[in-house]
Amino acid sequence: MNAISLVACSMPGSRHVGEILIADSLRALHDFRVQTIAITSNPATVGTLDSTWNSSWLEPPLESAATAKPNWLVGVKNGVRRILSYERFARQKADEVHARVIAAGGSRLWAILDSIAVIDVVYFLVKKFSVPLFVQVWDDPQHLIFLRNLDSLSARRTLGRFRFLIRHAEKVAVISEQMQTAYEPDTQEKPIIIRHGMGSTSAIPCRITDPSQFRIGFCGSMYATTAWKAFQQALYLKRWKLGGKKVQMLIASPVIELDSGTPADVRFYGWQSPHDTVQLMAACDLLYLPQGFEPGQRPITELSFPTKLSTYAQTGKPVFVHSPAYGSLTEFCKQQQFGCLCNDLNAMNIAQMLESLASDSASLDRMALSTRRIGQGVLSREHFQAQVREFLLPDQKAFIG
Repeated sequence: MNAISLVACSMPGSRHVGEILIADSLRALHDFRVQTIAITSNPATVGTLDSTWNSSWLEPPLESAATAKPNWLVGVKNGVRRILSYERFARQKADEVHARVIAAGGSRLWAILDSIAVIDVVYFLVKKFSVPLFVQVWDDPQHLIFLRNLDSLSARRTLGRFRFLIRHAEKVAVISEQMQTAYEPDTQEKPIIIRHGMGSTSAIPCRITDPSQFRIGFCGSMYATTAWKAFQQALYLKRWKLGGKKVQMLIASPVIELDSGTPADVRFYGWQSPHDTVQLMAACDLLYLPQGFEPGQRPITELSFPTKLSTYAQTGKPVFVHSPAYGSLTEFCKQQQFGCLCNDLNAMNIAQMLESLASDSASLDRMALSTRRIGQGVLSREHFQAQVREFLLPDQKAFIG
């Protein structure tokens, strides 16, 4: 039986962004048989799975070579150790994946290259298995290399294998316009952009906020620490008051660092389900969306795209976008005429922008309209499902769900 075999680092589920993206992608393919094989070291994920998904998992290859390298000699030793041990394990995992794909009658291979292990295993799999390859990229491999602290030999090998995979793929899906431009020279055809989309904004009730407060919302993980510190400093400079109103901040995040030299009203809700997160953010006057300014985060800032914007888009609320000039959000805001864009880390300048926004209800209303527009367009569930099907089922695009 014809089937799509998906290899990724995550399983379909609801615990984190990767699981949610895969689960929603599978819903777009509800009328097609998809087998999911997760290469993950966290089998607890299995307990979160709905029996609807045809999923299994494999332990990733041992990455003992991917450790801190205090000097070049240790880096070389790690690289050699990786060649002698890790490579053998990666080939073994590729053999296991191959057996599962054959057993499921896989007619095409869908690879989400969201970890070093997935890149390596899929590389060996493609070398031995002739099947149409469809590659999807959420984060640039340079960012994955940075996170794993790979030695230089292993890093070069990973980048070479990544380029091999996108060159041999029949189709490549990316998450931003800048990633599309960066990868197009190495792909057989122009990569398709797939960004997560949620339900219609019309389903979210309008929240009337407290007229004596100015509520600012943030959700998801906070990676942009420099931007976040500058934003908090700006609120401190304003003594947590904007437009004559007391600022209250609503945060739906697993963990976040707070720092204020003056009393601050912050409501911390921890991790919330996607539905509850949208409801919380819909109760705010302004939503905060940062990207990293740190040099080490440039690959992810420039090429990736924060999925929390899909959540924000469903609230119909104004968004304060805090991104460097080279960030993918900067380009998106300009193309879509969306949000209030700040490319600055100067706390005084940020404070002035926030004060101007909080004092201008007409500007906030216009920004809210732009949020609803992208929520009903490029970041809608319907657009997301159509892009997934165009990527994997080009002859069967039509789907309403």
